[in-house]
Amino acid sequence: MHYLLMILKNLKKKILTFEIIFIFCLILLLIKLIPYQYGVEDQVIYLPFIKKLINQNLYQDDYLFNYHSEASIFFKIIKVVYPLFNSLEKTFSFLYSLTLFFIFLGIYKFSQSLFNSRIISLITLLIFMFPKWVGGTGVLTYENYFLPRLLATPFLIFSLYFLINKKIKSSAMFALSSFIIHPVSAASLIIIIIFYLILKRKSFNRRDIISTLLIFFTATLIVILFAQKEFSQTTRYPIMSSQWLSIVKMRDPYIFPQLWKLRSFGSLILFYIFYLIFLAEIKILRIKNNPFDKDKMTIINLTAIISLLTPLLFIILSETIPITSVLQLEPARSLVVFAYLSIICFAYASYQIINSKNHFLVKFFIFIFLFFSVFLWNNKHPEKIDNEFIEVQKWVKDNTDINSIFLTPPFKKGFRIYSERSIIGEYKEGGHVLFSYNFAKEWKERIEILKKFDDFTEEDFKKIKEIYYYDYLVINNERNLHFTKVFNNSKYSVYRVF
Repeated sequence: MHYLLMILKNLKKKILTFEIIFIFCLILLLIKLIPYQYGVEDQVIYLPFIKKLINQNLYQDDYLFNYHSEASIFFKIIKVVYPLFNSLEKTFSFLYSLTLFFIFLGIYKFSQSLFNSRIISLITLLIFMFPKWVGGTGVLTYENYFLPRLLATPFLIFSLYFLINKKIKSSAMFALSSFIIHPVSAASLIIIIIFYLILKRKSFNRRDIISTLLIFFTATLIVILFAQKEFSQTTRYPIMSSQWLSIVKMRDPYIFPQLWKLRSFGSLILFYIFYLIFLAEIKILRIKNNPFDKDKMTIINLTAIISLLTPLLFIILSETIPITSVLQLEPARSLVVFAYLSIICFAYASYQIINSKNHFLVKFFIFIFLFFSVFLWNNKHPEKIDNEFIEVQKWVKDNTDINSIFLTPPFKKGFRIYSERSIIGEYKEGGHVLFSYNFAKEWKERIEILKKFDDFTEEDFKKIKEIYYYDYLVINNERNLHFTKVFNNSKYSVYRVF
């Protein structure tokens, strides 16, 4: 921790006031254009665990908590910051804004270290400002809500920044931090750093190499310590069984590139084009006797090659020997690192082409492509919030016993968040089937039983209660049941089922 603070102090001295003001204003603009959201997407899974960490009396009979650890470092960070605001919504909003600032600052500094140009760095931020899907990975260049993956991102970017500046131990420390917060995000980065050490081993002394490897070994131990339940499943099933793998492929196809839809591959085209335009421009500069820094080019190409080859190797491995620990690192998501790199490289190439004596049509094409990639290509749209569903949850929290159990529409997500009550199950929580075979079986069984929820009769709801006990039923109020109705609004009704 002391070493990280020293690094941050040294970094602070190099940051210009202009950069801080510009990035701060940019984030204010983005929050206006792409509003921050709470209680959406993967927060459906994380928020109940954090709430239970704050109040152990919650979710006493909820099956979800039997299979996962509550000891994630992300949860611990939230628990430390929470008392400052005494509200999870305010805590998440604060940490989101802070994280977003350091993501953009990291992108700016990384670009500046590569190309030593403020203008190119500003162009990079303009391209990066609207979040974009990275293939079919289910991941954006950055999210408009707070979660572990987002918190790990600035550490990942600054790790690349220090790597470009040949500060290998600093790079390893930031990679360690990213890996501890969200191992999936930093796995490919660690591979990149290790390969760079091998390629440039003569440039580093033995102490630097040993220190870097020890840092990564420490990171692995910490992650195992904080995820004991998940790790015990991994050691028990080192090779993922066909049954487990089939559930994972059904629920989480984004992990497997071979299962992506054609349009998902299409969303990668932009990043490939960015990188290819950069390589073409570098070749032109070399012809003009203006060579790009070779060491920096080594890191750029190494990052691109590893980020692109890892998913290809993963496809082969997942279809032949599905090693559980490898699958759980979701190697296809290494493409996110490539996406960051390609954006920065394209900013450089765009500036060089527009600022050169190239033909007018070439400049015009690059300008239009730059405009298209910034404002139009593959941007993320905020999730539509179901306010009536949230209204139901808030009523439930205020008017039912804390140990009540609810049967809710399985394809509606997030009932636990505002209600703070246990539920029978929902589809969204199945995102964690990758980390526990026992949970995968249990989740699949529940979803199979509940998948025809909208067609259930009163007798069906009674049969469900014999299998999974519950106290209340939440259903679309177009259905008129003979159970005791205790609440309704314009969209939903809550019934007491005896």
